Amino acid sequence: MNKKILIIILSIILLIILIIWLIFSNYLYSEKETTDIKKEDNMNINIIINDVPYKVTLFDNPTTSYLLDLLPLEITMHELNGNEKYYYFNETLPSNPTNVTTIKAGDIMLYNDNCLVIFYEDFQTSYRYTKIGEITNPTNLKEVVKDGDIKVLIEKSV
Repeated sequence: MNKKILIIILSIILLIILIIWLIFSNYLYSEKETTDIKKEDNMNINIIINDVPYKVTLFDNPTTSYLLDLLPLEITMHELNGNEKYYYFNETLPSNPTNVTTIKAGDIMLYNDNCLVIFYEDFQTSYRYTKIGEITNPTNLKEVVKDGDIKVLIEKSV
């Protein structure tokens, strides 16, 4: 009788450990998937705004991969809020929006699942975006984009 009780107790302990491990490993996986966006040093593109070239370092995620397949891309972006330019795709892109809270000049993100946004001012936000990349040196970006629409060419780096 003591052997049976011991086996039952050990089985219950092992089952509890297995359940805890499954919950913990699933938590870690889902947290990493939603918050750990890894920037790849070898993932670069060029973006030419009103004939001024910029280098862009991309984040490694499904949105960026999808966008890379669309390149080269020549678009007209429109002004919004005095801090960003936007372009709506005719198709939806994969997205995983997160609360970014702080926008930096040069950030390139996807709003919802079809709106490409280039920011040229720093500010705080409560909106959710999918990070795509960042212009490596946006120092004169605000002057280049000025008011109104801008012509943008996005192409892979050679």
